[in-house]
Amino acid sequence: MIFCSALTGSSRYLIWGIQWRFSDADKLAIATTQEFSTLQFGWKVLGALLKQADRITDSLTPMQKSVQLAPPDAEAQSNLGVTLKELGRLEESEASLRQAIILKPDYAVAHYYLIRVLYNIGHKNLAWGSTKKANHIDSQSKKLS
Repeated sequence: MIFCSALTGSSRYLIWGIQWRFSDADKLAIATTQEFSTLQFGWKVLGALLKQADRITDSLTPMQKSVQLAPPDAEAQSNLGVTLKELGRLEESEASLRQAIILKPDYAVAHYYLIRVLYNIGHKNLAWGSTKKANHIDSQSKKLS
């Protein structure tokens, strides 16, 4: 089963459903982006599928296209930030993750990845401050569930 920790909600279930139903999910996603190149969701799914298949470098372009088509999508910004982090492009990753947090301040996943990026860059004090915020968000969400 495909599972991408950076994806949430319906995106995660859609990707799982695509793989369950189609053994060549990446081919389906590629065909979708070719047919409907201006629809952001297809690019988002393609990027996630490639990333999940450990094709991190190949996932970058679809992730970037997803953000380009829908800049206010916090999940797409976070997915791009995580991909950039895995490619060692930490400053760009930080910018994407910060943008995701601006768009959705209670987005715990983006906060946790930002902590890792800040720590890797050497900004340990900023990482510590972000940890406190992420833990606060996480504890608030647990109270609501």
